Amino acid sequence: MTDIAHVRRNQETPIVAGGTHAFLRWLPWRVLLPVAVGVGVALVPAPSGLTLSAWRYFALFAAVAVGLVVEPVPAAGVGFIGMAAAVRLTAYDI
Repeated sequence: MTDIAHVRRNQETPIVAGGTHAFLRWLPWRVLLPVAVGVGVALVPAPSGLTLSAWRYFALFAAVAVGLVVEPVPAAGVGFIGMAAAVRLTAYDI
């Protein structure tokens, strides 16, 4: 049995060189970095003259910008997630 036939039968998780699962290679930092940037900026006190709501929108903007750079999901997905988060911020005035 060839290696390709074995891989096609067991398509649970793609394997990259060295036997490391590709899923485990990209998940931690590409998904967590935009979230960490957004939460980190949102937790910093807002500068004087800027409302808390505006500061949180800036944190969302920063998180989306980082998400577009590292691409944990395709760019359209990052944009849609950012848009949904903006709607949530508007709807509940967080």
